[in-house]
Amino acid sequence: MCYEKYEKSMIKQRSTVRKRVVVTAPSSK
Repeated sequence: MCYEKYEKSMIKQRSTVRKRVVVTAPSSK
């Protein structure tokens, strides 16, 4: 997936990324 974009978003909004990471974790499986 677009991890590079997520990394940049993490620095800007760690809270928002945390919610997206939870949805991406199960999606990856």
